[in-house]
Amino acid sequence: MTRVHLLSAIIVSTILFPWIAIAPNLPELRPEWFLLLAGLALLRVRHLAVSNTVVLLGVVVMVSYMLSIAFAAFLLDDSVVPRDFTELLKPVLYSFLFIFMASGNYRWDEFLKIMRVLIVSLVIASIITIVQFFSPDSIAPLFLLYRPDPDELENYRAFRSWGTMHNPNDMGFVAALAFGVILFMMKYRLFPKPLNWLFLATGFIAVFATGSRTGMVVMAAILCYFILFEMKKNLKSILILAIVVVLTIWIFNSFFVSHDLFANTVARILSLAAIGEDKGGWVARVNAAKHAMDLVMQSPIVGHGPSKDQFMGMSNVDNEFVLILFRFGLIGLVFTMIFIWAMASRMKKPATSIHRTMKNLSFALLGVGALFAYTAGIYGQFRIMFLLIIIWTLPVYLMYIVDTRVLTSTKKISTKPILNQDIS
Repeated sequence: MTRVHLLSAIIVSTILFPWIAIAPNLPELRPEWFLLLAGLALLRVRHLAVSNTVVLLGVVVMVSYMLSIAFAAFLLDDSVVPRDFTELLKPVLYSFLFIFMASGNYRWDEFLKIMRVLIVSLVIASIITIVQFFSPDSIAPLFLLYRPDPDELENYRAFRSWGTMHNPNDMGFVAALAFGVILFMMKYRLFPKPLNWLFLATGFIAVFATGSRTGMVVMAAILCYFILFEMKKNLKSILILAIVVVLTIWIFNSFFVSHDLFANTVARILSLAAIGEDKGGWVARVNAAKHAMDLVMQSPIVGHGPSKDQFMGMSNVDNEFVLILFRFGLIGLVFTMIFIWAMASRMKKPATSIHRTMKNLSFALLGVGALFAYTAGIYGQFRIMFLLIIIWTLPVYLMYIVDTRVLTSTKKISTKPILNQDIS
């Protein structure tokens, strides 16, 4: 088994496999964690990968978290439970995934294989999401594997879908991620053109099936970034874009607005134009986060430690910046943000077209990730972070690409070596 096979298995597991429940009071586990550990144990690990700045920052983040836990236990006299220490898994596992990927060099054909696995897995998850929206009873046992709550399946009927994630907001980001990856990779023709457009439409529809307004905004932001930095500014491209936009608006106004099945989804979409009047959504989250800042200021430097009752009592605080600030203080928040930035910004000088595309995609996902963290969460979601780390890291270690003259051809493959990107 090669690194590419294991990485492909990690991607499939991350997107499509549910959590593994151990016991009511113990944290759940992810199958891809065991695949990752197997890969680190069985395959060569490079010293340069282990000593990388990203890994060193991961250690700093973990130490800052341990400081917060100790401070909460001994100085604030807060109880510490075993679940608190699962916070330490995040920098450890994210660093392990980076080491695993940075220990390999990926040829163009291997890069294509990994990206195809990623796109197909994202499309399958999007299809499951769409099926849940239109016919939740048809495969209800499958949906309950990911969110074992029959009442929620009924409450979300024709309203919101969680697909293969634990909640609709996470699936909204994953569906937007599917849309973004397919959009940026279309010119490299990983799949036949009709299939590419079908996949793109599937991701687009899945975002709305989740009912995640932040997911909708994220998808729009990815599209705008693509138009500004990646799309060719010629008459054909602009015309196609205009036709797609006009057709989408016409279908929405002519069919979806008046259809009873889409009433709740349409209401959520239209609420984006009146955020200030949204009493039960973003405004409530912002207000709850403001109230939580009073608790933050009681220990602003090292925080209160993870998962404390006084914070969990605050309703609807989904702002991840405030959450990390409360748990680990200013030190933890700053080092966490630097850690993420280091992973997402490794490509300094793109050498080829594919590297430029992947750099644009990486920065687009970094930006929308920061936006999504404001109302939902990125860093704390293992599955989302695993996908982002793979997309951020893979092109940095892409060693062979097809000749730029045939880069978009599916009929002829020609490769040439290029220097590895930054591995220091």
